[in-house]
Amino acid sequence: ELTATGGTSTAGDITTTGDAVNFNSPTTLTGAVAIDTTSGSAAGASIDFGATVDGVFALALAAGLDGDIAFDAAVGGTVPLGALAVPSAADGTFASTVRAASLSQATGAGTTTFNGAVTTSGAAGVDVANDAIALNAPITTTGSGPVTLEAEAGALSIAAAGDIVADGAVSLTGVGGIQTDGDVTTTGDDVTFASAVTLTGGVSVSTGEGAGNVTFASPIAGRHALSILAGTGSVDLQGVAGTGLGSPSTLASLAITSASVVDLNAVFVEGSASVTASTRIDLNGGTYDSAGGALAFNGPVALTAAPSVTAGQGVGGDLTFAGTLHGGFALTLDAG
Repeated sequence: ELTATGGTSTAGDITTTGDAVNFNSPTTLTGAVAIDTTSGSAAGASIDFGATVDGVFALALAAGLDGDIAFDAAVGGTVPLGALAVPSAADGTFASTVRAASLSQATGAGTTTFNGAVTTSGAAGVDVANDAIALNAPITTTGSGPVTLEAEAGALSIAAAGDIVADGAVSLTGVGGIQTDGDVTTTGDDVTFASAVTLTGGVSVSTGEGAGNVTFASPIAGRHALSILAGTGSVDLQGVAGTGLGSPSTLASLAITSASVVDLNAVFVEGSASVTASTRIDLNGGTYDSAGGALAFNGPVALTAAPSVTAGQGVGGDLTFAGTLHGGFALTLDAG
């Protein structure tokens, strides 16, 4: 237990044999600090900062498989930290804002929760892995910093306030699925959703007007709008976007507003779907249906298998191919 009425200034490391470490007062790093509660026991113990933490130096926290990491107040609010690293922890809780050169968590056995905005300035960006991750506030990186969030056992949950604005590539993984209501924006860098995605609100993904690919490696579900802008990059929807009409998994709408190449496998929307590509739109078989809106393919379309396209099931809807259409496969069209 470290308490000081005038605050704590430290450049000293702390090692315990499975005992908790608590900083109860505002803390200023005057040198790089490493805190390790796993000496003699991989289980470790909790590390808690009960007040603010500032200083331009690195901070490394190893709490083991059973120890939690908690920051109860702002981190780097006055003076941003250097590299903030968590080699191990169970739960990790960031109750307020975080400003640092980089933020990483190598592994975990619980849930990492961000309730305050995270801002990094270095090339390492944000790289966090735990069993589950809850992003309830925005992440912003500069200095070419990427964002990698990996829920290794449970869900990656992104709230409406959890927008990601990255100056590097964004990679999102949730073994238990990705549940998202947050937008993702990069400066011409790739965005990858590596796991099945459920939209819990309208989501916009943008890599800007230049290069930068957008990939959804698994199915997308959720009765909300999805908008994608990839500039001169590609868009690859490797799984089904929506799962049949009339189900909660059907997308509200889909708008791919710019890309060089778009790859689609199947799309189901309650409203409309519009796909724009300058080089090619690949329809890789499957079904493309809207319940009550238009379907528009704005660009050259290539059939790589035999697709079925229906606009406005039963009520009628405009069906537009605003470019060349080629491929040695059958194409079934129905305007409702």
